Amino acid sequence: MGRDSEPAIWLTVGAALVERLDDFAHLCRGYGLRVTTGQVIDACRGLQEIDIINQLEFYQALRCVLLSRHVDEPLFSYLFARFWLHRDVRPLTAADRDSQSSLLDRSSDSGEGTPAGGEGRSVHLLVDALDSETAAESRMEDEEEIADQMAAYSAREVLRRRDFSQLDPAEIAEVRRLIAELRWHAPTRQLRRTKRAAKGPHADPRRAFRESLATGGEILRVPRRTRRRKPRPLVLICDISGSMERYTSLLLRFLHALRQGRGAVETFVFGTRLTRITRQLRVRDTDAALAEVASEVVDWGGGTRIGDSLATFNRVWGRRVLGHGATVVIISDGWDRGEPEVLAPEMAHLQRLSHRLVWLNPLLGLAGYEPLTRGMRAALPYVDNFLSSHNLASLEQLGRFLRDLDDQRPERGHRVPVLSAS
Repeated sequence: MGRDSEPAIWLTVGAALVERLDDFAHLCRGYGLRVTTGQVIDACRGLQEIDIINQLEFYQALRCVLLSRHVDEPLFSYLFARFWLHRDVRPLTAADRDSQSSLLDRSSDSGEGTPAGGEGRSVHLLVDALDSETAAESRMEDEEEIADQMAAYSAREVLRRRDFSQLDPAEIAEVRRLIAELRWHAPTRQLRRTKRAAKGPHADPRRAFRESLATGGEILRVPRRTRRRKPRPLVLICDISGSMERYTSLLLRFLHALRQGRGAVETFVFGTRLTRITRQLRVRDTDAALAEVASEVVDWGGGTRIGDSLATFNRVWGRRVLGHGATVVIISDGWDRGEPEVLAPEMAHLQRLSHRLVWLNPLLGLAGYEPLTRGMRAALPYVDNFLSSHNLASLEQLGRFLRDLDDQRPERGHRVPVLSAS
């Protein structure tokens, strides 16, 4: 099997690829190569424009962006082989580093389809130290590892997109582990106060005056300031009624993971009444935290009165937790035993007090689902974003959505938001 057609053993996707690039940059710096954070960011952007399954294109893209000096290419090729291809190549000697042309000539003599003009020579340099027998053994080991990694990745990808209600006990245990491993970044908001910055939209005349005292009153530069940012408050309100029973256990673990992230997070659950569980979820151990929640909540798995629960929240907790532009996330399937005439005004009031009002519905992930229940029809005109929460991928999508929220409130009115499922 030619190297250009080999499956990418070294390839991961999404956030995992970004982490691997950062680790590779750290390895390069340890060997004396100059690789900046900006170059790593540019590499991430560049990989979106190529076929990253092709080893040669992947190598050339990283070489163009991360390699600053042509003389460092042999060392870069060696590090690329060791990190991305897991090749057991010999370390480069000082003579190798000083004689790049001879190395390239030796690699091109291998006759393995090197592109004309030397474009592919550095890729063949990666394995030029291996004899044919060792190379064959290495390829066999690689192919076995490829099969194992691809099988593991495929199984995990299927699990990420499987509905929580369809998981067996072993899969539920694996999803619990994956939820615990997720890392959440709190959304931030811009403050009026400013801070010093190398570049910024605001001038700093006071600092300019103080610095001018050291130069006899002459202002040599104008210092800059930029607006401070701090985590935006997050309020989570989760339905634990009987109709949500298939999803409640994993969604509460998701709430615990969000609570363990940075930022101010307030958490509530409701069935027929509202219960605040922020204190219970502060416990770092997930099982212990959920045990405390179970002992505190008395309406677990019962009926649903969304309007009455939100009325309690608005009256008792709204002023306490919705200050400073909080984002509110309601998790419910919308099955409500209460009256729509109660739910609609409470949703309108909650939307006015929040920076962003998000509704997560696990049923949104089902094919052909339409929000036709009385509760959902009453609530949707006051929801800014209507998202799914039926599988791990949808929860990851929510994490990215919260992280990327901007400072502008959405345009509001009596309208039905765009439905989004993952």
